[in-house]
Amino acid sequence: MQSLVDKGEMEADIAASVRQLQELLEMPEWNSDQVGDTRGYAFLMLAEGAIHEILRTARHRAAGTNGGAPGGAAPAARSSWRGTYDGRFPVELRILRWDGAQFTGIMTYPDDDTATSVSGQADGQAGTASVSLSWQEHGYAIRGRLTIDFNGSCAATVTGDHMDADWRQGNRPIVRFTMTAADDSKFSAFPGKGAART
Repeated sequence: MQSLVDKGEMEADIAASVRQLQELLEMPEWNSDQVGDTRGYAFLMLAEGAIHEILRTARHRAAGTNGGAPGGAAPAARSSWRGTYDGRFPVELRILRWDGAQFTGIMTYPDDDTATSVSGQADGQAGTASVSLSWQEHGYAIRGRLTIDFNGSCAATVTGDHMDADWRQGNRPIVRFTMTAADDSKFSAFPGKGAART
């Protein structure tokens, strides 16, 4: 695939999405998933993301734009983000699909082989280059070693490649964290292999 990217015959974003699906299929931990529900759900989420990336790239190429979310809802919001939550847990956010200002995606805690499904929305701030994102984790896409509290939500302000965020309960910020835009070609949705945390 890299040779196709180098020759300009494939977009780098599409190659990255396909590589993520390949990594997911090769995860050795999945051999112990007898039921297969977790693997199937996670694979479908990533496959949907790859399909939307292909469609988004095709639309942008046809329109000659570099776009953000469809309809201009989030022109400054990138699709992949990486940071450290609570100063302890590496975390990644991948926006897989936009529907106007609404999005769905996956949040990954790579050191603990844990991923959650998320949904949220973007709101542009008039007269600024900033975008407000808010999202909530709904359930496990991959149940790893980390226990997630689903009784809260995240709110963030995105300016360029920088995101200031916090996890909150109600309107009260509990944990503040920052994230930076991640290169899709280096983003790994399920890297794993960290030590268990207590």
